Amino acid sequence: MALINDLRPDLPEITSVEILNPNIDPA
Repeated sequence: MALINDLRPDLPEITSVEILNPNIDPA
C-alpha cells in the first residue's frame, strides 16, 4: 500500500487496497 501511495499519492488508500486486493468489493 505504501508503495502505491508513494507512486500515486493522488490515489486514496482504499484505491491502493483495491489494486493490491482486487477481490475486495468496497460496494
